[in-house]
Amino acid sequence: MSSLQDAEAHLEEMEKAALSMIKELNATLSPKKKRKSKPKPKPLVRWRKRDKDGNIVAQRRKSPSSNSCAKRVRSSTPSVPEGVSVQMPDDQEEGLENALKELESLLSVSHDDTDVVIDASTPTTASDWKTRNIFSSERWKEARQQLVDNMLRANCIKPQLCQRCLKKDATIRCAECMPMQYYCCDCDISHHQSQALHNRASRIHGFHKPLPPTVVVKDDADGHYSHHICVRILPMEMPDHICECPPESLNVVPGRPIVFINMKGRYDLNLPELRCGSCCASWKPELKDVQVSGYWPATIIFTHFMM
Repeated sequence: MSSLQDAEAHLEEMEKAALSMIKELNATLSPKKKRKSKPKPKPLVRWRKRDKDGNIVAQRRKSPSSNSCAKRVRSSTPSVPEGVSVQMPDDQEEGLENALKELESLLSVSHDDTDVVIDASTPTTASDWKTRNIFSSERWKEARQQLVDNMLRANCIKPQLCQRCLKKDATIRCAECMPMQYYCCDCDISHHQSQALHNRASRIHGFHKPLPPTVVVKDDADGHYSHHICVRILPMEMPDHICECPPESLNVVPGRPIVFINMKGRYDLNLPELRCGSCCASWKPELKDVQVSGYWPATIIFTHFMM
């Protein structure tokens, strides 16, 4: 009688052990619900490796090793105590077999991907950019001779009448008075007296010679041209009246000499000064007048200006 009770007790323990193993297998094979993680912000800048020719270097994916996959599969399999045989349901067994087949196919595909050779001849953005640069350099090389010829033709001295008076020969060309850029001696002096910063060049020696604002061209009685030094006034804003006399009595005369510097270079000019011919009143520009005109003092002693 005691042996029968012991056998029943042992059978109950075996049944309990089998049920617990089935629960563990079900918990292992059932898919776990993953928590939805917040999407990570995509990077604004994506760096790509390039070779010395500017071609994009393809990055290969790292294939997981079969040993690590086998270890993960073995570690996820629950241990069954000896003497207990567990029989899985048919649907779970089929699902496990399908999962193992899918894993083997993924591993085979990843190994096959490592043997793929990327064709470097496929067009990429870097290769297109390199090709465009080569074609652009070739076109510039072909047009170089034509560009040089055009520059020489533009600086060629040809007989030209003054575009202001249409009477005398042009001796001055001003690049900033386009389209009326050719002046005779008298028209150049009268027009550029108030435009001292214009880019002028003389034509009297068979070529265009750049002239500073303080140099003009004059002709003598024999018709020969020569360069002469003159005084130029810095263009700036001046008052309409300085006294109670009529505006016709005001005269603009050269004042203190200064050095003016801008992007074109250095100019030796003079500050303007107003004098009344009736009451002898005078006006000289101050620092505020200079700044209102768009200039900036380069020194504290008020002798150098910048623009």
